[in-house]
Amino acid sequence: TGVLPRLQAELSRADTAEWLLPLVPILPADDFTPLLPGIARALTAALAGSGDLLRPDAAAVDIVEPWVAVLGDKTLEDLVERAVLPQVAAGLEAMDCRAGESETAFARVVPWAAAMPRHQFVTLLERSFFPPWLRALRQMLAVAEGRADRARVADWYEGWRHALPDTCLLYTSP
Repeated sequence: TGVLPRLQAELSRADTAEWLLPLVPILPADDFTPLLPGIARALTAALAGSGDLLRPDAAAVDIVEPWVAVLGDKTLEDLVERAVLPQVAAGLEAMDCRAGESETAFARVVPWAAAMPRHQFVTLLERSFFPPWLRALRQMLAVAEGRADRARVADWYEGWRHALPDTCLLYTSP
């Protein structure tokens, strides 16, 4: 169509793709295919400009989430790999899983489950969250040996278990 080249030209000059969102229900999905590289570039720029991807207001998640169904698996995976995972992984790795405030910090990661492919989110947790979490569990169990502190460990475990999104708890690897 004649609209597509104009949209591509505008997208190449724009630093955001948000203005395209109203067209998602109107244009056929195939019409977005040539726009995907430009949309991904604009989203990457918007994420870079948003600062901390783990802010309490989840504004960075709101940049990506409306585009999840439009981008397609490969484009979304590439975008998340490049623009999201490094910062979110670093935030997870920096958490002290023994501290009470770490569950609040983890709650800032959970919204990303809706803005990336499930397997990427699960891999993020496997690589960046569970190693420090398991270290904290081992430390707590070592301290609890011979003491009646197992109830505290059980409460800690239950708190974390409830913090995990259901999609992760129900995930089976392909």
